[in-house]
Amino acid sequence: MEALSEEHQRERAFLDTHDAMTDGYKRFRTAGQINKLLSGLGVEEIQCEPGGNGIEARGRRPCPRRG
Repeated sequence: MEALSEEHQRERAFLDTHDAMTDGYKRFRTAGQINKLLSGLGVEEIQCEPGGNGIEARGRRPCPRRG
């Protein structure tokens, strides 16, 4: 196997350490903000709480009325 050039090694190191999901790119929301958004969309029985990877939210979509 051929060794990588110095330039190629630098490029690969940059790609390995670059993370587009660093905090500067994330849009953090509180449980209250998420609850308000879901409520505004008509979601019912909303539960928002801290979870393993941020805020976890659950809700129930209202049953459409047929007439």
